[in-house]
Amino acid sequence: MTLPQRDLHGTLPQHSPPETLPQHGLPEFQEPAPSQPEGAPGPVPAGRREPPGRWARSEAMWRRRAVRLLLTYLALNLALLGLRSQTDYVRPGLLAARESEAGLTALRDRLDLEVQALSSVTRVRTWAQENGMRRFAELPKYSAEIGGVAAPAVPVPAPKLEIQTEWRP
Repeated sequence: MTLPQRDLHGTLPQHSPPETLPQHGLPEFQEPAPSQPEGAPGPVPAGRREPPGRWARSEAMWRRRAVRLLLTYLALNLALLGLRSQTDYVRPGLLAARESEAGLTALRDRLDLEVQALSSVTRVRTWAQENGMRRFAELPKYSAEIGGVAAPAVPVPAPKLEIQTEWRP
């Protein structure tokens, strides 16, 4: 038994109805025609050949898609224009903040250099000598007993709590 061959669209060929009825008077059993899935292309008209597969669609469908995509594109453009018009005040503020940041960064760098110059070791040493201070290593050393406060009394621990349990029979 050979299986029927499928055409380019994957459908089985249609059987023609029998010309005559069989001798017993009932129609002969035929296999039902395969049902086409929804959205599948219909039969191709004579003289026109469509390529098989998913791109074989009608011209009207492509027009609908083009109109739908065009409307989507226009809606997105309108949304972007509306967003831009509502946020047009942001850019001048950003530019002003950028200029302010640049000025503050320059001021910080200048003040940092000034602090480093004022707090250098040689500058601090010169200032201390000008104000009558002497280095610790050059000072005379004295020793003496340091009078202190008497040590506090050691606290006596509190007595422990004792419990005795008696069991009666």
